[in-house]
Amino acid sequence: MERGAAFVSLNDNIDTTTAAGKAMFGMLAVFAEFERMIVERTKEELAASKARGCNGGRPKMDQRKVEKAL
Repeated sequence: MERGAAFVSLNDNIDTTTAAGKAMFGMLAVFAEFERMIVERTKEELAASKARGCNGGRPKMDQRKVEKAL
């Protein structure tokens, strides 16, 4: 609001000219930042796991067991 601009969403009922709207907009920004942090940590952990030699994913099935089941 320093420059006199406001955000009003007609679909989501967010209006930054009110205290409740400012709070909601701030909470949405916090959730977006938290989601980015989770993505970064996941990528870091996957890279560290790969460096340790772990490929991840489900272990391969024993072909004999698959044939027996079929």
